Amino acid sequence: MYSSFGYNGGITAPQKTATLAGYDILKDGGTAIEAMVAAAATIAVTYPHMNGVGGDAFWLIKKDNQEPIGISGCGSAAANSSIDWYEERGISEQIPSRGGLSCVTVPGAVASWAKALSLVAKPM
Repeated sequence: MYSSFGYNGGITAPQKTATLAGYDILKDGGTAIEAMVAAAATIAVTYPHMNGVGGDAFWLIKKDNQEPIGISGCGSAAANSSIDWYEERGISEQIPSRGGLSCVTVPGAVASWAKALSLVAKPM
């Protein structure tokens, strides 16, 4: 069992390289939001089945003396997604769980990163 101490901040991710990317951002004076975007972008490359640029993301951000902010990075349902659309493609029993035809939303992860980064105070 290991114990970790984050005296000057801390970050964790399900993959070591992603954790180190976020840590480097914090060490260089970046914010927690910037560190998490760095970690998420790294995971998209090193651990893509857990977080990819073609997926969704959800954020809960709490700044000092402010109400929590939620960001829903899931896209809206595809406009052409209907029973008829699937039946025209030979799918009548069940929407596939994998592949291009399984997609029923527009990916929102990258847009959520941009929204989160827009909350970071700009240097003067």
